[in-house]
Amino acid sequence: MTTSLVFPTYNWPEALELIFLSLKSQSVLPDEVVIADDGSTEDTRAMIEKYREQFSIPIVHIWHEDEGFRKTTILNKAIAAASGDYIIQIDGDCIMHNHFIKEHTKAARKHTYLYGSRVNIEENLVNDVLENKRITFPFFIHGLSRRTRNIRIPVLGKLFRRTSKLSKKIRGCNFSFW
Repeated sequence: MTTSLVFPTYNWPEALELIFLSLKSQSVLPDEVVIADDGSTEDTRAMIEKYREQFSIPIVHIWHEDEGFRKTTILNKAIAAASGDYIIQIDGDCIMHNHFIKEHTKAARKHTYLYGSRVNIEENLVNDVLENKRITFPFFIHGLSRRTRNIRIPVLGKLFRRTSKLSKKIRGCNFSFW
C-alpha cells in the first residue's frame, strides 16, 4: 500500500511550516505529500520549496488561480494527482502527532474510510504556537479545548469503528480513504 498525505493551503505559510515540522517528526512518512493550494502568493510557494529540499519523498504542489474560496475544487485536483493507493487528508492548519501517518496506515482496511477528530488551539495560544513553531503539546497546557480528543488508544478504535454512512462527524482535518 502506498500513501499520499493531502492537505489544502491558502496564504498562511506559518501554518504550512508547522505541518512540515510535524511531518518531519512522523515515525512513518507517507510515500508523497500533495499540497492543494487555493491560489496562494509567492510566500507559500517559497515555504514549500524550503521544505521540499528537506524530504526524501515527493512534495507535489497543485495550485490554481485565486478566484475566491475554491478549497474543494483544488482538493479534488490534488486527490486526482495523488499517486498513493491510500489518501490521508488533513486541513491546512493541522499539526499531526508523531504517529499520525503510522496509525492511519495501520488501521486502513479496504472499502473503509477512517476519520478522527482534533484538538482546538484557543486564540490565546495561537501566537505562541506560530512564533515558537510548537508542534507538541502537554496534555494540561492552557489554551487547548477539547483536549480529551488528544488521548489516543488505538486498540480501542475497534470498539468505535462502525458509524453510519451518513455520519455528520466526518471532517477533512483527519480523514483517510482508498
